Amino acid sequence: MAEDPDILRLQPGDNPGISLVTTLFDGTNFLSWSRSVKLALTAKTKLSFINGENQKPEKNAKEFEQWIRTDSMVASWILNSIKRELADCFMYTNTSTALWKELENRYGQSNGPMEYQLKKELGATVQGTLSLSAYLAKLMKLWMN
Repeated sequence: MAEDPDILRLQPGDNPGISLVTTLFDGTNFLSWSRSVKLALTAKTKLSFINGENQKPEKNAKEFEQWIRTDSMVASWILNSIKRELADCFMYTNTSTALWKELENRYGQSNGPMEYQLKKELGATVQGTLSLSAYLAKLMKLWMN
């Protein structure tokens, strides 16, 4: 747990409905979006919640409840900075650190050959005689790769 008391402090204007950045993450702009989010969290003295420096205290610690509130606020800010259809995939992460790690793992690394192959497969995918649910399942399988 960090020693700076401002890390756990929320300001009166802080609420879970705000977005940290003006441009939402859409699945393609991770590098610029993540830089903007990090800058915003730094300005709010909350960057340590996503980089792992501010660990969750033990349940019996006096700052446990405040840490939970602040971490939930940080996670809400991040989720509100992501397009809704993508954010829904991350709604059940336990902490803002876990949320950030999941986003980094999924979108933070570029793999050119894999991206080319997936785009090629997506472009060639047609519904044909598949039912709508089977077609969507096929698309989701490609998307999750």
